[in-house]
Amino acid sequence: MNGVVRATSVRPRSSLDWGGGAEAYLTAIHVLLQEEHPSQVVAARVAEYLGVSPASVSRALGRLQVAGDLVQKVPTLVLSAQGWEHAERLLRHHHIAECWLTDELGMDWTRVHQEAQRLGSAMSEAVATALWEHLGRPQRCPHGTPIPGTDAVCPLVESLAEVGSGHYVIDRILEQVEDFVELLRQLKTSGLIPGASVDVKASAAGGEPSVRLAAGHDAPWIALQPWLARKVLVRAQD
Repeated sequence: MNGVVRATSVRPRSSLDWGGGAEAYLTAIHVLLQEEHPSQVVAARVAEYLGVSPASVSRALGRLQVAGDLVQKVPTLVLSAQGWEHAERLLRHHHIAECWLTDELGMDWTRVHQEAQRLGSAMSEAVATALWEHLGRPQRCPHGTPIPGTDAVCPLVESLAEVGSGHYVIDRILEQVEDFVELLRQLKTSGLIPGASVDVKASAAGGEPSVRLAAGHDAPWIALQPWLARKVLVRAQD
């Protein structure tokens, strides 16, 4: 074993950078519904994810319900069709901003998520569409997430915590990880980014799986904490 990717001393930046107000909570609910089991998406989980008090979440959920974006608060959170569409529009703008920051401005892949939170929330649909066209109609953000409203192909994927030993391609890194800048930097430095071909050594139940770049048997093995392994999705090698 040659290394381990850990986040024991890394604090995530608050996802409340999503333009502030109810939009931050709406986007958080959408992300959690996409990346976790719906039964886990409760008010307390949103508070934990955003790093805010339960009282703040309760007030925000009330505003979302009045606006028609949320149809259920207990026992789990359920977005309305309007709320789902609103959240996807915010995420679409966010991911397009990320593509612009990396592809046009050459910004570091590990930092564009935070900058795009500010830019995307202020972007009109007209500007987002024009920018998307200018960038060549990207299908995914730099971290591999399919951009809502595009024809992105979503192959069958599993997390690194679920797959057996073998050869895979990293498909994407889940949105929840993108607030951990130092963690993203470690993944990037190790070459563990979307599109990379990797060898995976499965772990015993609950243990740390190991992964290395498939380009050469001398590449170091990197152990991933179980929670992080669940946030890195891979697909079968073509």
